Amino acid sequence: MQNAWASYKEEGGFPEAHGLSAAWRVRLHQEYFDALLYRDVVERHNISHPLALRRCTPEVYYYNTNAGHEVDFLAVHPYTHEKLLVQVCARMDAPETRQRELRALAEAMKETGLNRAIIITETETGTIDTPHGQIQIISAPEFLCQPQPGFTAYLD
Repeated sequence: MQNAWASYKEEGGFPEAHGLSAAWRVRLHQEYFDALLYRDVVERHNISHPLALRRCTPEVYYYNTNAGHEVDFLAVHPYTHEKLLVQVCARMDAPETRQRELRALAEAMKETGLNRAIIITETETGTIDTPHGQIQIISAPEFLCQPQPGFTAYLD
């Protein structure tokens, strides 16, 4: 049972993925995700810019603070070159999760001089003021279904 569970966690539940190398498995899962995103989100919500959902900007990086805390994304706007720090987590109701996400963003805001950041969650929304700027919490559906998807709405 443990081996089956470990295999499921590693390879996923799609029969076509079992036995594939990690690289091919990732590619297959990415194709499934793209198809799902298009059929389930784009068609259902009549979104006119599906490519913007996939990638708001070609310049996306990971960011590690000097203290070693990880920020999921540092996105750079393709035209204005403005930057946005982005954390993504399912839920923030557990105190340790909330502290971890906010600590990393606050440190990164201080280090980069950015005064805005966002946290994308499954359902939560809100705004948190920090000594280094404002962190907006936004639900993933709201983030993805904006008229002009992307992070430009969150920049000054």
